[in-house]
Amino acid sequence: MHSDIFPTWLWNAHIKDNVQINKDLEKFTYELQKKDPDTELRSVVRGWQSRQNFHELEEAKPWMKSTEQLFISIVSELKPEEGFCLDMDTSWLNLNPQHAENKMHIHPGADLSGVYYVKKPKDSGAIVLYDPRVQIYPVRTPKNEMRNDRTTIDAKAGDLLVFPGWLQHSVETNMSKEDRISISFNLCWRKI
Repeated sequence: MHSDIFPTWLWNAHIKDNVQINKDLEKFTYELQKKDPDTELRSVVRGWQSRQNFHELEEAKPWMKSTEQLFISIVSELKPEEGFCLDMDTSWLNLNPQHAENKMHIHPGADLSGVYYVKKPKDSGAIVLYDPRVQIYPVRTPKNEMRNDRTTIDAKAGDLLVFPGWLQHSVETNMSKEDRISISFNLCWRKI
């Protein structure tokens, strides 16, 4: 019998009744990109990212409402010391056309980070989460369940993933002819 120690937590949920929310978010993403095409690119290659204040915009409210329960349950599972709450610190839209990708990166300063998939066509690229235990790489045992160095998740529209902000991750190249659209966000603990 084994026990897991020093786990890296990952929350994976599917937002129900997401069709209209995603339709509105997709439309807004294209409108915002047209209005503000030259925003600073962070991890994306050959794609577009909005400014990091999406959660403060009126267009974000339906999405924020649909994710509220998941964030409440995350706080409940983490059992923070009294007097702290988890706040959305930054969020932005990602528009990844064919051949766009997100290089390996972390979210400095974020306690938790995540991604919500607005539009996720087949072959548009999976998110890859990398094992943070660098000490395992020189181990000489054969590959086995304990030596997996990455986890790949091929999410679909409506899926929401949350993980520690320090966890290295990337997104594979979009090989679809359609755009992949997502919302990335950072959550930070705040003293009440």
